[in-house]
Amino acid sequence: MNYSAMIQNRRSVHAFREKEVPSEAIGQLRSYYEKTCPRLVPEIATELIVLDKDAQPALESSAGYNQFLIGAPHYLLLMSAPHSYAAINAGYMMEDLVLKLTELDIDTCWMTFTDSDKIKKALSLTTTLEVAAIVAFGYGEKTAKKLRLNILSMSQIDVRAEQQY
Repeated sequence: MNYSAMIQNRRSVHAFREKEVPSEAIGQLRSYYEKTCPRLVPEIATELIVLDKDAQPALESSAGYNQFLIGAPHYLLLMSAPHSYAAINAGYMMEDLVLKLTELDIDTCWMTFTDSDKIKKALSLTTTLEVAAIVAFGYGEKTAKKLRLNILSMSQIDVRAEQQY
């Protein structure tokens, strides 16, 4: 994976099309997680769970910014064993998975949450691992180009057109 190119192409998408991600791409993601995805602390047990849009009602009550969940065709849950470095390890791993999805031309958006047990209960998960990270993924809705006015100072003003997602 060309990390530099993926980092430059990565964007957070807040509206997704209804289009499903092909099972081959999800298979590539699972294989990447199992065989290649780097871990900062390899001895921390993790598990990747891929959910489809049927999980959205359960997640709406337990994840999302101020309980506002971005609807998506799929969600990634990264589960982790409790450890003092679990959050750092999970963030590192999930961002690498986000870059892998970017390489596959699949858009993503990180989800916020505050209560792992609430999510596990909502999804009927019986694992002893904790929810460490959640990412929505699919194909983003493109919106019209809009002008962005960057005022750096009174004498430095930059106007450019941006494609929004």
